[in-house]
Amino acid sequence: MRLCSGPGCGRAIPDGQRFCDECQKEQPAKPSRWERSKTDPIMKLFSNPRWQRFRRLVQQQYPMCNGCHSAPSAVADHRIPARLICRVAKELGLFPFDAWGGFYIRDNMQGLCHSCHNTKTKTEDGQDWTDELARVLGPYMSGTTEDECRARLVSVYGGRVA
Repeated sequence: MRLCSGPGCGRAIPDGQRFCDECQKEQPAKPSRWERSKTDPIMKLFSNPRWQRFRRLVQQQYPMCNGCHSAPSAVADHRIPARLICRVAKELGLFPFDAWGGFYIRDNMQGLCHSCHNTKTKTEDGQDWTDELARVLGPYMSGTTEDECRARLVSVYGGRVA
């Protein structure tokens, strides 16, 4: 037996259950990936054939988890969150013929196990991605020095959190 995770609820519930029946009713239903893909265009990218091919290439390049280095890679992870890199690339005008330019940049990918991916995803909000953006997008900003690249990134991104 354990205590219910509902705020202020102290009811005893069986192990393996998070909420009592009453608190469970108050929890918002989490939409599935399929449901989110209907309204969120970036989620739709994760189910297209191009992503499936790209994902296999990433997992071949990183067969072991880049986080713990002990588990097999199960997730092709965007080091810089996909939404952020796509938005910054678009604002910089880097991939004018690709609506989701930045999504398929190999230097922004890594293989992670599910546990490391979940941990990373929970901690990436609030990070300053300026250095990583300069590393990944710099090669696509032709004719600019490193300082000019960083200045353009700061003007577009400004160190904002994701």
